Amino acid sequence: MRAGMPVQRALNRTSADLWAEIAAAADVDFGYHQNGWLRLFTSGEGLAAAAEEVAQAASLGVDGEVLDAGRVRELVIGKVDGDDVSPGSPWRDRLFAAGFAAGYRGMALRAGTTRDR
Repeated sequence: MRAGMPVQRALNRTSADLWAEIAAAADVDFGYHQNGWLRLFTSGEGLAAAAEEVAQAASLGVDGEVLDAGRVRELVIGKVDGDDVSPGSPWRDRLFAAGFAAGYRGMALRAGTTRDR
């Protein structure tokens, strides 16, 4: 992974720059906002692998942070890949399986939440 990290970083940066350029030139606001990247893991193995990736990336000067459930008060997802997570969304069941609950702003992950479809 370490050998490929500079290429991956360059691809990510180029992709983000192109999306920003398209958003600036578009006649319609399609909801693109460059706020960083967020990856959600639903297993301890996935979270551990992410922590290793963040450590390797840091050694190359790439900022990153791993947040576990103890450090996140609330995470709300309203759209995935531009699609609303309203009833009927193909993402909704995946978010429920990951511990999210339906909320008025989308799907929310917070401590002590009960799942309500």
